Amino acid sequence: MTYFKIIIGFLIWGVLFWFVGGSWLDERREDACSSEVRKEKPDLELIKKRCIQTADNYMEEGYYGSAAWFYLLGGDLDKNLNEVEAKIDDDFYMNIGHTYVLKGEFDKARKIYEDYIWYEGENYELSDDSMQEDYKILPRLYAGDKENLAKGLALWNEVYAPIGKIVTAYNNYETAEEEGNQKDAIKYLKQTLEYSFDYKDKEVLKYWERVESLAYLYKDDGQEEKAIEHYKKLEAIYVKDNEKEYEYKSVLSHIARLYSDISKHDQALVYYNKMLAYKEKSDSDNNASLALTYKDIGDVYIALKKPKKAFERYNKSIELQHAYLKSSDLYSLNTGLDTLEWYYAALSDGYLEMKDTKMALFIRKQYVSFLEEHYEGDYKPLATAHYNLAVYLSDRNNTAALKTHLMAIHDMEELVEREYEPSAQEDAVGMLFEYYNNLESYVLRSNDYNHTKSNELMVGYMEKFREFQENTFMQDKVNHLILAKTYSVMYDTYFDVNDCNNTNKNAKKSVWHMKKVIENEEDDSIKENYADFLNNYYGVLLRDTYTNEDDNVTEIPKEVHRIIDEYMQFQEKHYTKNFVILSQSHENVARFLKYRNAEKLAMEHYKKAFELAEKALKKEDSSENKALVSDSMTALLELYSENYSDYKEAIRLTKELIEIQKEKYADRKILLSSSYDALAEIYNKENNQSIEIVKNYRASIKIFKEDMLDNNSTQYFYNLRASSMRLSKYYAEHKEKEQSIATIQELIDFTIAEFPNDKDKLAKDYEALSEIYDLFEDDEKVLIYKEKAFSTIEALLIQSNNYGDYFNNFENHFDNLHGLYQKRNEKDKIVEGIEKLKTMLYGEHEKEYDVYLLRMISYAYLGMSDYKKSLAYMIKANTLDDETYVLECNDITQSYAFGYIYLNEKELKALEKVCGSL
Repeated sequence: MTYFKIIIGFLIWGVLFWFVGGSWLDERREDACSSEVRKEKPDLELIKKRCIQTADNYMEEGYYGSAAWFYLLGGDLDKNLNEVEAKIDDDFYMNIGHTYVLKGEFDKARKIYEDYIWYEGENYELSDDSMQEDYKILPRLYAGDKENLAKGLALWNEVYAPIGKIVTAYNNYETAEEEGNQKDAIKYLKQTLEYSFDYKDKEVLKYWERVESLAYLYKDDGQEEKAIEHYKKLEAIYVKDNEKEYEYKSVLSHIARLYSDISKHDQALVYYNKMLAYKEKSDSDNNASLALTYKDIGDVYIALKKPKKAFERYNKSIELQHAYLKSSDLYSLNTGLDTLEWYYAALSDGYLEMKDTKMALFIRKQYVSFLEEHYEGDYKPLATAHYNLAVYLSDRNNTAALKTHLMAIHDMEELVEREYEPSAQEDAVGMLFEYYNNLESYVLRSNDYNHTKSNELMVGYMEKFREFQENTFMQDKVNHLILAKTYSVMYDTYFDVNDCNNTNKNAKKSVWHMKKVIENEEDDSIKENYADFLNNYYGVLLRDTYTNEDDNVTEIPKEVHRIIDEYMQFQEKHYTKNFVILSQSHENVARFLKYRNAEKLAMEHYKKAFELAEKALKKEDSSENKALVSDSMTALLELYSENYSDYKEAIRLTKELIEIQKEKYADRKILLSSSYDALAEIYNKENNQSIEIVKNYRASIKIFKEDMLDNNSTQYFYNLRASSMRLSKYYAEHKEKEQSIATIQELIDFTIAEFPNDKDKLAKDYEALSEIYDLFEDDEKVLIYKEKAFSTIEALLIQSNNYGDYFNNFENHFDNLHGLYQKRNEKDKIVEGIEKLKTMLYGEHEKEYDVYLLRMISYAYLGMSDYKKSLAYMIKANTLDDETYVLECNDITQSYAFGYIYLNEKELKALEKVCGSL
C-alpha cells in the first residue's frame, strides 16, 4: 500500500511539474530571448536557442503571429516563409514583412506592410512606434543584412507617411478638444478626414464616426449650415445601407433639428417627413418612435404658424404614446409616462402660443384626469403631474397653483408611506422635501395669504414634514441630509416670524444633522460638497446666537466663542488636507467677527484663511485657488484700511502684504495695485502723510495702466478710474484744484491715446471730470463735461447696430444731464434732448428697444412736471410691453389725486392698467 502511494505521489508531482514547471520554463525561455535581443551586444547563440524554442512552443499552441516574431529573432527565416506565412493572423503580418526585407524581396514586403496598415489602421489611428522599435532590434541580430534593413525601414516610412499625417492630425484634434479649443478641433478633424480620403478612397462610410464628430463640432460652434452639409454626406451613404438603419434615422433627426435651430422650418419639415416615412416602413409597430416624430412635426408647424396642422400632429403623438403604454401592460409599469406628459404639454403650449389659454389649461388637466383614471393609488405619476400643473398655473392663477401644489405634496406623502424599498423611499422623501421647500413661493403669491399668515402656514407645514420623516422610515435609517435641509428651511421660516428661540433651536439641529452627514460619508469628493452647507448653517447659528443689537458693543458672548471653536475643530478633523475648505471656514468666521466689530479676532481668522489659501495654491496651481488667495488678500486689505483702528499696525501689515505680493504673486498686478490703494487710504486716515498718500495712489495708477494695456480688461479700467478719482478727490479736499483736475485730465488723455475708438470709456471719464468740477462748485464746467459725456455716448449709440450694448450708459448720462438742466431751470434744453430721443426712437433701429427710449422721454417730462405728456409716453411704452412698468406710478397718481392733472376716462383706464386701481 505504501509502495502504491509513492507511485501515485510521483505521478501527481510529474503531472504538476509538466504543467507548472513546463510553463515556467517556457516563460523563462521567452524572457531570456526578449531581454537578450534588446542588449547593445546580444549573445546570438543564446538568442537562437531560446527564441527558436519559444517560437516552436507558440507554433504548437497555434499562436502563429507570435511564432513568426520569435523565428525572426532566432534567425529561422525559411520557417517563417515555408510554414508560418500560410497560417499567420493578419494582425501579426508585419513579422513576415520583415522576413521578406531580410530576404531582399521588397515588393512582397511592401504589400505586406500595406496590408498590415489596412488591417490594423482601418480607422487610421495606427502608431508606428512598435515598427520603429523592430528596426532598432533587427540590425543588432542581422549585422550582415544592415543594407537590406535600411531599405526596409525606408520602405516602411514611405508606406506609413500618409498614415502618419492622419495620426498626427487626429492626435492634434483630440488634444484641442480636450482643451476646449473648438476652432483648432475643427481644423485638425477636417485635416484628418482630408488625409483619410486622399489615402485610400473616398468612401465616407469608413469614416462616418469622424464625419459625425465634425458635424457636432460645427453645430457646437454655431456653424449649423456646415453641420448640415456633413450630416447630408452621411445621409447619402446610410440611405443605401440597410445595416445603418439607426444611424440613418439619427442623421435625419439631426438635420431636421439643425434646420429648426436656424429657423429654416420648411426644410426641417421636409426632413421630419422623410424620417416619418422611413419609420412607417421600418418601425411601423413602434408607436413610441412614431409618436416622437409626430410631436417634432407639430413643433415645426407651430413655428410656421399653422396651428391646425400642429394640433393634428400633437394629438397623433398622444394617441400613439397611449397605444405604446397599453401594449404589454405598460400602463401598470409607469413606462413612458414622462414622455406622454411632454406630448400633452406640447399640445397645451401650442394652444398657449395661439392665445387660447382656456384650451391650454384644459389639455393640462386632461392629462391629470387620465392619470386619476388609470393610476388610482399610484401616487408617483400623480404627484409629478400635480407638481407640473402647479408650475404651469403659478403665473396664471395663484390660488389654484397653491391648491394643486398641496395636492402634489399629498400624493408624495402617500407614496412615501406606501414605499417599502429603502432606497426608493429615500428618493421619494428627497422629492417630498423639494415639494415642501417650494411651497413657500406658492403661499406668498396666493391672494388668500398675507406675509404673516404665509409664514405661520409654512411653520406648520415644515413641522408636519419633520414629524412625517421621524414617523416613517427614518426610525430605521435616519436620513441626516434631508433632516439637515428640513431644519434649515425651518430656521429661515421661524426667522421670518421673529421667533428667535425656535430659529436658534432649528439652526443647531441643522448643524447637528449636517455634521452627521459628513461624519458618515467616506467619499472625500462627496464630503466636499457638504462643506458649503455646513459653512452656511454655522453662519446662521452664529448670527442667531449673537443677539446683541448694539453695534457699539464689541464683546462676543462666550457661547459664540464655543460655537466657533467647535466649528473649526470639526472642520480641521474632517477636512485635514483640504486647504480650500479650511480657508473658506476661517473666512466664514472672520466675516462674522468683522461685522460684529471684533476686528482683532477677525484679523486672526483672515490671516489663517490667507495662509491656508497659499497652501492650497502651492498644492494645486489653479485659477480657483488663485482667486481664493486674491479674496483673502482683499479681505485683509479691507480690514486694514477700513476697520482697523491701529493705523501704525495697519500700515505695517499692508506693507508686509505688498512685499508678499511682489515676491509670490507678481503676475497678479491687480492685487498689488489694490494694495497700494489700500495703503494710501490708511495714510489718508492718519491725515499727516501727504507724500505717502500721493506716492501710493500714483503707484496704484501706474500698475493699473500697465495692466490695462496688457489685458484690455474693462475691470482694470474701472479700477484705474477709481484710483484716479480717489487721488483727485484727495487733492480737492486739500484745495489743490489744479492737481485735482490734472489727475482726471491725465486719465482722459490716457484713454484718448490708448483707446481712441472706445467712446464708452471716454464718456465715463468726462462724467468723472464733471464730478470733480462739482466738488469745486464750478457749475459751468460741470455742465460742459456732462454734455461732452452725453454727446460722446450718444454718437456711439447712433453708430451702433445694437442699442443693448450701450443703452444703460446712454440712459445714465441722459438722466444726469437732464437732471442738471432741471436744476438750472433750462427746460428748453430738456425739450431739445427729448426731440433728439424722438428722432432716435423713430429712426431705423429695431423696435425692441423703443420701450426704453419711451421710458426715458416719459421720465424727462415727469422731471419737467408735465404729467400729461409723461403719462402719454408711459402708455405708449406699455402697448409695447405690458409687463414693463416704465416709471413709478406714485408721481402721476398723486398728481391726479391732488388735482394737479385732469385725466379723461380713456387716460384714466390706461393709467389703471399700468398702475393698478386708483
